[in-house]
Amino acid sequence: MNVKFFLDFLTMEKPILLSKQKIFIVSLSSLILLYFIFFPPPFLPPNIFTENDAEIAEQIYKDIHDITEKYEITGIELLKSLPVERLKKLKKELSRILEKTHLTRPCIQYALVATQDGYYPSYNAGGTVFLKAGEVWKYGKTINGENGRYMGGLPYPNLEFRIEFQGTEKQCLIIEKIKIYSYLLHAENIKRAKKTGTLPLFRPPGNRIDR
Repeated sequence: MNVKFFLDFLTMEKPILLSKQKIFIVSLSSLILLYFIFFPPPFLPPNIFTENDAEIAEQIYKDIHDITEKYEITGIELLKSLPVERLKKLKKELSRILEKTHLTRPCIQYALVATQDGYYPSYNAGGTVFLKAGEVWKYGKTINGENGRYMGGLPYPNLEFRIEFQGTEKQCLIIEKIKIYSYLLHAENIKRAKKTGTLPLFRPPGNRIDR
């Protein structure tokens, strides 16, 4: 794609006669640009923090730390390195949870983990992803326990339901959010990406969205 030509074309003062090939390049460039604006990829693109971004990220992290400290939640260190836009979105979602006053029921935060090496469905990148035994496929929370949440059995073979935290529904919602967002920089996610030459997933393979 001739990006310089595309930009020059958009900013030129006098129209010029274009060949069919160049018109096609411009049209294709426009379509690709619009596609990535409205449908961003589900993986981590190259990211360069500006100094201002770093300051904003640090402040958001402090705000999130205050929230987790209040609810006796630990293990948020990976959030320090998240892209600032993901931190902003996380803080917004946590603020919504904190506004709710009825989330007092007993609850568990769980993980569905692989019980053996193999390929598992990936709702983020599409197709499948290779997980080693013990690696996370999905994070979730439930007030109904394993049998109530998955009455017909777990979604796919070779998965195990593991309880990671027990507390109030509000606590579990906060922890679930933090773990899903942190997965982007989780060791197993980064290691897999390096080995396969791909980009790390935004969230666990079994989490379609950030919940």
